Amino acid sequence: MKDLTPLITEATDLAKRGGSAQEIARVACRLAGHISNAQEALDPLKALLRDLASTQRGDESHVHYDTDAGSVSVTFPSPRFKARKGTDWDVVRHVLGDCFDTYFVTNVRYDARKDIDAVIKTRKASGEVPDVLKAIERAEPTPRVGFKPT
Repeated sequence: MKDLTPLITEATDLAKRGGSAQEIARVACRLAGHISNAQEALDPLKALLRDLASTQRGDESHVHYDTDAGSVSVTFPSPRFKARKGTDWDVVRHVLGDCFDTYFVTNVRYDARKDIDAVIKTRKASGEVPDVLKAIERAEPTPRVGFKPT
């Protein structure tokens, strides 16, 4: 494998001093290509380690391997139950009646409508808009950066 030290040094230097968009993008693409190749090589090794650890773990939830290059830990989470997708919860609630809350937790979630900007603009003269504005805030998402190494 090619020594990545010069590329990492160049990336670190660019991160400190900045550079042109072209220069930063070139280094970022080269790094992304190496990361992608490394991940492709790593994923099958993870599967092998999971399989090996499952035969060695006994009752333990962790299996640890120490090597001269570092250590690897394989963690086996405890099995858990989760709500099945597609369940008609009104039917389950009806069937279980008062016992429903013994087995299930009901979560209610509120979020702004996707078209809230348009709704507020068309209803800005309405009396409820100030109360709506107290309950929401504008979030500016972080721009996404994608790489397509050659």
